[in-house]
Amino acid sequence: MWLRSERGRVIRSGQCPSTIGDSMCAELYAIIMAIELTLAEWKDTKGIQLNTDCKSLVHRLYPWSDPFTREDLEALRLHAREVTEAAGIRLRVKHVKGHSAGDGTRTYLNDQVDKISRKHSKIKR
Repeated sequence: MWLRSERGRVIRSGQCPSTIGDSMCAELYAIIMAIELTLAEWKDTKGIQLNTDCKSLVHRLYPWSDPFTREDLEALRLHAREVTEAAGIRLRVKHVKGHSAGDGTRTYLNDQVDKISRKHSKIKR
C-alpha cells in the first residue's frame, strides 16, 4: 500500500494471512490494512480517499451498499466499515483504471502497488 498526505508518505507491503483465500478477499484485506495504517500514522485523520483498481469494491465500502453474499467478504467489508466509523473518518473510494498506460499520479501509484504485490505473490508461491 502507498499512503500519502501533506505530512508525508508511507509505503508498506507484505503477504496476506493464509486465511485470505482469493484475490477479492486480498483486495479488501489490503484496504482494511491501509485504513488501519493511515489511522496509526496520522491519528487525527478526518478523511481518507482510497484508490483501488477493483471495481467490485468501489461502492461496497459505503454504509448504504448491499452486503456480499459470501460470508468471508461480508465479514471483511463490515470490519472495514467498523474501523472507519469507530475513528469517525469519512471514506471516499475512487476507481483507478488498473494495468493501463495512463500518465496520472493515481495510475502511477496503482502500477507501483501492483509491482510490489506481484513480488510478494511470487514469494508466497
